[in-house]
Amino acid sequence: MEVINTKNASYPLFALPVISWVVLLMVYGVAPVSWEGLKLISVVITFSSCLVGLFIKHLWKWRIFRGWLVLVPNLNGKWEGNMTSDYKDAVNPISTTITIHQKLNKIVCDLKTGESHSKSLIAGFLIDDDRKEICLIYTYSNQPDNKHRNHSEIHNGTAGLTLQEDRSLSGHYWTDRNTKGDITMTKVRV
Repeated sequence: MEVINTKNASYPLFALPVISWVVLLMVYGVAPVSWEGLKLISVVITFSSCLVGLFIKHLWKWRIFRGWLVLVPNLNGKWEGNMTSDYKDAVNPISTTITIHQKLNKIVCDLKTGESHSKSLIAGFLIDDDRKEICLIYTYSNQPDNKHRNHSEIHNGTAGLTLQEDRSLSGHYWTDRNTKGDITMTKVRV
């Protein structure tokens, strides 16, 4: 099992400037400690910064990079489904929407129900190659709407959702108010 922190997923890209500089030194036949070698650094940094930024924001989603350079799935989009809760006032099932905003190095999960809104504080992936299982794990802060705070206080929690065939997420959550439940979601749009 491998824990993939989305921030760490982009670190291999930072080898690009060094590799590019060495290649340019060889192409131009320039010594690294010469004035010409040092001037190439600005070209390399500018080009590499643009390429890395573009990759982290957009290009990582391309299937050609999946599995060897990009280990995390692309969960961007809107997910709809239900959750159940053992909270004392819960009316199950609870209609739920999760909107996931993702770059290569960051993932944010926004969950909405009819009574509250949750936003992830931290998120990452657990990838188990042996079982062919990918799990999104995130810790969140939940803010019930003002009119519901008399029976549902602000709370924090953690959810673990397993990805199935890139189209559904299901799993469990638990909170600091000693409640727990299940979540089942299906992707509806990117």
